[in-house]
Amino acid sequence: MRVFSFLFLFIGSLVWAQSPKGSQIAFIADAHVHAVCPTLHDGFELDEFRDLDSGDFRFIRTLESQMGSTRLFNENFFAFKTVLNELADKGVRVVVLNGDYTDDGQWVNLKLVSDLLKGFSEKYGMRFLVTNGNHEAVNRVDRESGKPDFLDVKGDKVGVFSDSDLLKRDGDLVYEGMRELGYEGTFEFMKDFGLLPVASDLFYSTPFSDFDCDSYVFDASAFSLDERKYEIGDVKYPDFTYVVEPIEGVWLLGIDGNMYEKTGDNRFKNVSDGYHQLDKREYLFEWISMVVKEAKLRGKKLIAFGHYPILDFNNGQSEVLKELLGKSNFQLNRVPSMEIQREFLDTGLQIHFGGHMHINQHGVLRGGNRELWNIQVPSLAAFPPAYKVVTVEENALSVSTHLVKEVKEFDVFFKFYENPDRFEKVLSSKDYFSLTKSHLHFLTENRFFNEDFKDVKWDRFKVEALAFNFSSKKWNMFGLQHQSSLKELDFKSVLFDLYLIRNGNDLGMAEIDKERLALYKEWNRLNGMFSNELSDLDRLVTAIQFLIDASIPTVDVRIGM
Repeated sequence: MRVFSFLFLFIGSLVWAQSPKGSQIAFIADAHVHAVCPTLHDGFELDEFRDLDSGDFRFIRTLESQMGSTRLFNENFFAFKTVLNELADKGVRVVVLNGDYTDDGQWVNLKLVSDLLKGFSEKYGMRFLVTNGNHEAVNRVDRESGKPDFLDVKGDKVGVFSDSDLLKRDGDLVYEGMRELGYEGTFEFMKDFGLLPVASDLFYSTPFSDFDCDSYVFDASAFSLDERKYEIGDVKYPDFTYVVEPIEGVWLLGIDGNMYEKTGDNRFKNVSDGYHQLDKREYLFEWISMVVKEAKLRGKKLIAFGHYPILDFNNGQSEVLKELLGKSNFQLNRVPSMEIQREFLDTGLQIHFGGHMHINQHGVLRGGNRELWNIQVPSLAAFPPAYKVVTVEENALSVSTHLVKEVKEFDVFFKFYENPDRFEKVLSSKDYFSLTKSHLHFLTENRFFNEDFKDVKWDRFKVEALAFNFSSKKWNMFGLQHQSSLKELDFKSVLFDLYLIRNGNDLGMAEIDKERLALYKEWNRLNGMFSNELSDLDRLVTAIQFLIDASIPTVDVRIGM
């Protein structure tokens, strides 16, 4: 199989010199956009979702479904539009979408995102660059699909599926736009957003094309999807990976991390989590290494991005957490192996922006004279809702994190939701940021509490006062203020703090009372003094403190290049 070839042009010791100083690039991850307001132009004609007053369609999922998921389904559409308008107003003209920009890669949702991006491109001259996530090209090929939990205008739950064979209950409906698209269908919608070059790009290449930077001429037809495939066994798989120069002096390298396992005739399973299968695509690491060398030769700033994290995203505490919680809980199964992390380090990459985890975190791996940063871009559909902006400097990149707090129309669907009493706290959210925090709080108490902490060893902490956990000697060393805090503390509150810190790092810590943070620090100190009598709760608090101590500030960071 021909993977890639490249031409070197040696001009003595000359290095091309550009000055992209001041250029800005935004990164948005995991927006999970769903077409909450489809139109007849989308082939949507289901009167069960037509508002009787306005005549418009309202195609939303139930609140109960949202509150059981790690992401919002409905309100995040407005957050996505808010961020695009905010970036346009700030003059940011290059915007990266780190995958999972749709709910599940359905036809109707890809059409919506594609139309939105085209509109902003035409109005503001913005260049959008995408990579697919596990929610785009959910399967290698198109797949009939749907959801069982939409909320019709009568307030009833109803399923909507792309094929009648999938209907589950009386009253379920068929809408072909719910079909999940594979690579070919996704490519047709998103090809103008980095999957093919545009005339304004100064350079473009893929692992499957000649890497001839010196004589590059724009020709989109040279990068057809048919020519961008790798082979495993007897199956050929498309690869959306590319490198592009949308700003003079800046190369952006988009990594397609999706991988699939054939399970039957034209049936595939996504096996992408944690890059665990990436060793089967050794050509990709070879190509990235080559791009790194070429970028250095030409004095280009090289910024990589993909959907999946390439480094540990738990502040170096994943092994400790696996021992305490189990390797399949707390999303620890999604941590890339150390072998994969080092293989990315060995390519010479210096910085990569990832998504997938819905967390705000910066990690760094060093080895020899190499340093690799992984910037975890949080989701717009979960806590903390934020995006990243890179400002290019002469010898560095400045990375800033921007919280999304105020979102127009974020509560427009609240009055339609079912069970308002059960979700009273969520429905009383004063802004979008508060909504995502309330969503995480509900998830912690009603899902993570039972899933990540289902082991029987946690049972006693779930029912008894935490103050009973200590010997009298250790208790007396806490001091009156901490003792008072401990008497009021329950296990669910500790878990909520854990998820605030893991998901938000410094943005999450800012939402925790300073006295509580001081308590954890003192508790961990005493754990060191009483190490021969630690309970699992003590070990959990020590893990929380380790996460805090190892956290790298994310609001503003400057990375030398």
